[in-house]
Parts: sequence; C-alpha cells; structure tokens
Amino acid sequence: MKRIGRSLAFLVATAIPSAGLADTIWYGTGGAAIKAEGTVMKVEGGNLVWQNKSTGNSTQRPLDAIVKVNADGEAALNAAEDAYEAEKWDVAATNYDKAISASRKDWVKDRSVFRLVAAAEKAGQFPLSAKAFVQLAARDPNQAKEKKPAIPDDKALIGRAIPDVERAFATKQTDLVREFLGELYIANSEPDKAMRLLAGAPGADKNPALLVMQANAALSTKNYAAASDVINKNKALFTDPTHQLTALYTLAECSAATAGNDPAKRQDAAIAYMRVVAHFSNKSSPMVLSSLLKAAKLLEDGGQATEAAALYKQVAEDPKFKGSKSAADAKANYDRLAAAAKPK
Repeated sequence: MKRIGRSLAFLVATAIPSAGLADTIWYGTGGAAIKAEGTVMKVEGGNLVWQNKSTGNSTQRPLDAIVKVNADGEAALNAAEDAYEAEKWDVAATNYDKAISASRKDWVKDRSVFRLVAAAEKAGQFPLSAKAFVQLAARDPNQAKEKKPAIPDDKALIGRAIPDVERAFATKQTDLVREFLGELYIANSEPDKAMRLLAGAPGADKNPALLVMQANAALSTKNYAAASDVINKNKALFTDPTHQLTALYTLAECSAATAGNDPAKRQDAAIAYMRVVAHFSNKSSPMVLSSLLKAAKLLEDGGQATEAAALYKQVAEDPKFKGSKSAADAKANYDRLAAAAKPK
C-alpha cells in the first residue's frame, strides 16, 4: 500500500503543475498588454494555449497577439523575449536559436521558431531567418505562409541560406518550401535550378505557387513576354492573396522593363505598380514597398513631382516601414521635392 501511495503521489505531483511555479504571459493587440499567469501547455492552430493559474481554465490567444512570455526554467526563451520587446534583434535571434536547441518543450520550440523568422530578418541575419522559416513551414504551414522573409539583394547571404533550405526540402517536399527555394535560386541567378524544381513538381501547370515561380524565373532571364504570358493565361488560378500579390507585381515589373523611354508606357508601368499598392497596402510585403518606390520614381521622371512626393511621403510615414533605409530614403526624396516646389 505504501508503494501504491508513493506512486500515486508521484503521478499527482508530475501531472499537476506546482502552485509555486508559473509562466507569465502578456498579450494584447493594442494598448497596454494584459498579464496572465499559468502554465503554457502547447501551441495549437497558431494559438498559444495555457492553463490559468487562478481559475484552472484553459486560455488561448493567437501567437501574434502574445507580446511576451516569461517561462519557468527557460532562460534562453526569456532572454529572447526580453530582447525582442526591446527591439534588440541580434540578441533576440541568438537566444531564440538557442531555445530551439536547448528546450525539451515543443511549445517553446514553436514560439521560438515563430519569432526567430522576424527577429533574424530584422537583425540582418537572412540565413538564420530562412532556416527558421523552413522550420516553421514544417511545424505550421498556415502560419509560415504569412511569415516568409524578404530575400535580400546580397547574393552572399542568399548563397549561405540555400543549403539549409535545400536540406529542409529534401527532408519533406512541400510546395511552400519548393516555392521559397525556387525564389532563392532565382535571386541567386540560378534560374535553371528553379526550373528543375518546377519540372519535378506534380501538377505544376495547375499549381498557382509554382506558376508564379515559373513567371519569376522567366522574369529573371529578361524573358518578359513569357513571364507575362504565364500570369495572364492563369489568372483564374490565383485566388490566394499571396499569389495575387506576386502575380500583379510580376506584371508591373514586366511593364516597367519594357517601357523604355516611351512616356505612355512608363505611365502604364506606374499604374501597374500602384495596382499592387491599391490591392495590398495592408501587407508589409517588400513587393508593396518596392511598388510604391518604383511608381514614385516613374512619376518623378515623368514630370509628376507632386504625385511622386505624395508616394515618397506615404513610405516615409507608414509604420510598417518605420526604421528602414527605404523609409529614410523616401523622406529625403520627399523633402527634396517639397523644397523644390516652394516659391523662390
């Protein structure tokens, strides 16, 4: 009986979190964050789930709404969360990466991967951000769709990122990772590799993500007619907003590249870029930012300084682009045009 009693006591002790130990969660999407104490149980369906300390009830909130977590016994995660809140991106990225390796808890790994994509990107550590993205794609494809990091212009960074993405794709071939790997190949001036990825994909001629990749591969080789043709012939397949955004941006790029010095065609290209902005201004995608800046440049070159200044001002003041070099450059361009417009 004593042995049974001791066993029962052990099971109870391990099944019910100690009242003295608790995780602290701050959550909210606006204003002051709400503080809660309890035991985080898991990440499920894009939500952090915890057992409330005072009521014992289960509570969940979307990961994007979780401002910060302080978890009992998770030093690396806690350091990362503090650094993320303070916008110390290098420190946050380093510690999220540590937490993924060090923690035994799946929810800690899920939270860390989710945050690492953005932290590493903001820290300028694209290879680490790309690695985190493919990990997130394996854990939660729906979340990963909205978290794909922007591919930088620096080919050295792209080249360092590719091996981790290739390994992830070899382990589990998904359209999401295939699409990302194809984009990396294209950005690294390896369109042939991107086309081989397409050739090995079942149903590629009906898959919107892969059709977009095919168009971008053609765009990268300056085959603008082929790129436009792929998009225009398959418009009905682009029902996902992410694919619609990329398709519209690709058409705008083709329009700008073939405009030459023709004022009417350059005006059409500016309109094509603004079509991207009109439909997707709520997204923080680099394609939206690029569309604003390229439209502004086309308008300025075409003698429409007032309209160009308005677009530069929009970029400079948009919270989504706050702190970026693009926002600083846009402000400088706005100030220059505004000064030129003042009466002498």
